[in-house]
Amino acid sequence: MKIPVGNFGQQIAQPGPRPDIPRGAFIDGTAQGMAAGGEKLAGIGMQLLNQQREQEDLANTMGAEKKLADWSMGALFDPQKGAFSTKGKAAMGITTPTVEAFDRQVEDISQGLTSQSQKATFQRIALSRRMQLQGQLASHEQQESQTYAKGELNGLMQTSINSAALQFNDPEAVRKETSRAVGALTAFAQGHGWSPEQLDAAIQKQRSDVLSAVAERMIQADPSRGLSFVQKNMDQFDAADGTRLMNVATNTMESRMRLSLANEARADRIREKQDKLRAQNAAKAGDLLWTQGSLTPEWIEQNRNTLDPSDYRYFQNKLLDGSPERTDAMVYTNLRDRLANGDDISDDARDALRLGLLKTDDFNRLSTIQEKGSQAGEVPSVYKRGVGYIRGALRVSDLNPDPAAAQRQASALNDWDDWIQANPNASDSDAQQTYQRIVRDYQLTDAMESSLVKPMPSYAVGSRRDMDVDATAQATVQAFLDKHGGDQQAALADPEFQRQAALIEQWRLIIEQQRARAASQGNRNERR
Repeated sequence: MKIPVGNFGQQIAQPGPRPDIPRGAFIDGTAQGMAAGGEKLAGIGMQLLNQQREQEDLANTMGAEKKLADWSMGALFDPQKGAFSTKGKAAMGITTPTVEAFDRQVEDISQGLTSQSQKATFQRIALSRRMQLQGQLASHEQQESQTYAKGELNGLMQTSINSAALQFNDPEAVRKETSRAVGALTAFAQGHGWSPEQLDAAIQKQRSDVLSAVAERMIQADPSRGLSFVQKNMDQFDAADGTRLMNVATNTMESRMRLSLANEARADRIREKQDKLRAQNAAKAGDLLWTQGSLTPEWIEQNRNTLDPSDYRYFQNKLLDGSPERTDAMVYTNLRDRLANGDDISDDARDALRLGLLKTDDFNRLSTIQEKGSQAGEVPSVYKRGVGYIRGALRVSDLNPDPAAAQRQASALNDWDDWIQANPNASDSDAQQTYQRIVRDYQLTDAMESSLVKPMPSYAVGSRRDMDVDATAQATVQAFLDKHGGDQQAALADPEFQRQAALIEQWRLIIEQQRARAASQGNRNERR
């Protein structure tokens, strides 16, 4: 038979012949299938119900376990109330109350479970956690108990050390404290399972600590006695303690010795300073008596033990010698220069006085300046400026010192001292004018003295006292023009003319200074 072709050229299958089914057979088959399906559905329903119950049991059990775990964490680790926050003696016996609280918590949580299965499962979990909790608490309690016991032992050992140190002067008390500490160590060792070697080491350490504390107190009180104690008991110390204590005792003895020597030296310096001050005051009193004409042999003998030996001989010689005093200008100038530089010249000035190189007045002047200069704020700055100006203007050569120049400088400085004392409140401008005037006066004196020895120009007009400088210059020029036939250039280039010209200028300066000095002297006479 030909198979027809449908849309798109596809073949369409033709239905076959129907089977021949008896009339009651369909109804019987359907009933049997339905019964089997019902049983199957009932089984599936029971399975689903059991799964739902298991999931509910698991969820409730897990929730209960979480509650118990949270409570356990807080009971152990809470910073304020947790069992692990308790330390030392407070941790002893913490296991029992914590486990009892755990049991109560388990009971409370169990009441919230809805089935026996859930409760049975939770009880197994709680039992495991209880055993874990007990182990943790017991370990903590044991650790803290040992820590507490060690702390108590250490405290007892330190108390024994301190007590022995406080009674270091009583050997019997030290022995008792050592024995008490050894007994405590022995008891502790027996209770904590120490080996004999551990106990021996601990006893040796404690004995060394006790004797070290005693030795340190002895060294502080008496280094020599402490050193003897350390040497005597060297076998009782640890090696490190023995070496340390030997060093401490030796260093302390050396330090005390250095301090003693320093104190003695300081006392000697104070005595020397006081003796020197008394000697200086006595010498000043003697100088005053001499200037007043009241120095007597009786006074010198009464102050013999107070005066410096040199001053004693000096005053004796003053009475025996009667010759007038003098001041060596070079010595005085040198002392003034050193004084201006801030040096202490008191001893050297006194020596110069004893040797007859200073007059008493000049010595007293230097001493006064020295005393004022040593007191802050006593010497006015204007006085220092005046001294510096005079020293610079009337300088004495270091290479070729001139006694006359030294005398001029010393006299100028004395004039300046006298003016300052008479005018303590003078203004800076008045003081400046004064020390400049003093320098000019002494420079004029130098010029006058120079005119007596300086050679005269070859063509001088007049004498040394009344030379006409301008006429001398004209005569000199004319003489050299005549010498060179009127050749001015040749005359000026002549070396002898140049020498004569320089000499004329020196005389011109000398004469001007003499005239200025005469005018200044006349003005002072008029003011008087």
